[in-house]
Formats: sequence, structure tokens, C-alpha cells
Amino acid sequence: MKIGKKGVLLVELACALSIAMLLSGAVYMSANMRKAKVDAFARRICSDIRYVRMRNIYGDDSAKIKFCTDSWKRSSYEIYKEDVLEKEEKLPEGIQFVSALSTLNFTLAGTLKGSGDTIKITDSATGYTKVVTIVPFSGRTLIREGIYAYE
Repeated sequence: MKIGKKGVLLVELACALSIAMLLSGAVYMSANMRKAKVDAFARRICSDIRYVRMRNIYGDDSAKIKFCTDSWKRSSYEIYKEDVLEKEEKLPEGIQFVSALSTLNFTLAGTLKGSGDTIKITDSATGYTKVVTIVPFSGRTLIREGIYAYE
């Protein structure tokens, strides 16, 4: 741009717009990545609950899931078989979950021992939430999405 000339060149305007678009795209991608982490964790915990349920149905009543919180307030869950740790899953950074039960195990009929449970998985930065429900009478595990999404 020449000194003393009023107005903006088309090239300068195009550069300013492209920089603004790149910055907004980076913010949008960051929020979507955090949602993807919550979604992936919800699917992983659902899969592991279904795994423990099938193990219990097929006669292995020692299989169970325990929900834990470590000394740094980071949540995780552990799968046990005959009181031996088989798998441990830690939540991604900044993601919390809340469960009414501390241990999940099922009967031979596949129903949850005790009452049903709702597991709320929330990203603390964006407030994005996924809910996993374990139906008390059937033991089915569902991720509430679409028209059944948590409100």
C-alpha cells in the first residue's frame, strides 16, 4: 500500500480474510476434536460394559468393572476377572464422568446387579455431554443420541 493513498487494495483484503478464516477454522477443529474424544470414550466404555455383561452371562461371575479416581482427580475404569486387573482405561485430559455405582457386574440372566445406572461423560472445557444408560431390567447398554439425547 502506498503512503498517503486512501483505501485498501484487494490483495490486502484477501490476505486479511484468509487469516481470519484460518484462525476460525482452528478454533472450530479444536472444539470438534474435544467432542470426538468424548464420543470415542462413550463408545469404548459401552463396549467394555457389554463385554463384562457377556462374560457374566456365560458363567464368569468374577468379571466386573470398577470406576476409580486417582490422586490427581483423574477418572478411570478398570475391568477385573477373578480380582485380577485385566484392563485399565483412563479418561482423556479435561473429561469427567459421573456414575452412581462404583462397581458394575451382571447376573447370569444379563441384568445389572442392583439398580440401573446412568454414566454422564462431560468435557469440562466445552460442556459437551454424552450419557450412557444401563437399563436395569434387561442390562442393555445404550448411548443416548439423536432424539434420545441428554438434555
